[in-house]
Amino acid sequence: MIDQVTHYVRPDVQAFLGFLNATAAPPMSELGLEAARASYLAMGQLAEAAPRDLAVIRDLTCPGPAGDIPLRLYDARAEREAGPAVVFFHGGGFVIGDLDSHHSLCTEIAAEIDLPVIAVDYRLAPEHPFP
Repeated sequence: MIDQVTHYVRPDVQAFLGFLNATAAPPMSELGLEAARASYLAMGQLAEAAPRDLAVIRDLTCPGPAGDIPLRLYDARAEREAGPAVVFFHGGGFVIGDLDSHHSLCTEIAAEIDLPVIAVDYRLAPEHPFP
């Protein structure tokens, strides 16, 4: 029987977490909404790799019941046959984040799996509570 669990954290992630712990900034949960959103974007810029070069990065919209929904299409190929795609809803607890906060990640996904990625910029709470 195993009595102890060993947790593994990649060295680069461990270094980033150490950097965050060393800052004097209050936890995001203690910030106001706008400050938390700004902090989320700033942390993302520190942690994100540079975006990958793709053949297609295009902003689009899709009609919705409360107005157009912004989308961003990522594709490593300039042309392709109809087929599967990834629909990406960014993180942030439905309160923070947008197309730009996950831009680098979406370029990475599209490049690595060779499928189009459609990122959705949904409306955020608390301004737009669900449903």
